[in-house]
Amino acid sequence: MSIHDYPIAAGMTATDLGRCGENLVAYVLERNGMPCTVVDRRGTDMWCSRGDGKLITLEVKSSLSLANVGVSGHSFGINTVKADWVAFVSLIRESVIFRPWASIKNRHRVHIRVADFTPEAMQSTFKDMYGGVTHD
Repeated sequence: MSIHDYPIAAGMTATDLGRCGENLVAYVLERNGMPCTVVDRRGTDMWCSRGDGKLITLEVKSSLSLANVGVSGHSFGINTVKADWVAFVSLIRESVIFRPWASIKNRHRVHIRVADFTPEAMQSTFKDMYGGVTHD
């Protein structure tokens, strides 16, 4: 079963969608051996323990709708991020792409094609975060 098997509740808010994304990210992290705690601070959603034991902060940005970005993609507002890393969540694909905050050039909005949310991208970007690799 996937999210497509259930109708989206009529009253679902951005906060509700965000919580869905946080839960998906927590599952992905814990399943891959990265302990995390949801902290719900403005600009930081999680504290995570990296492979080397270093504590990092993670902001989760979730999307269920497609933006008009020339291709089918998600548009994420990121102007409130105060974390080391950002987890971009496609609830359509039930997938996550992790990026270091320092590597993001446009600090207001990030567009990511739905096709980029693949299991391989999720695993690869998770490994970068877990191992501490940055893409500056």
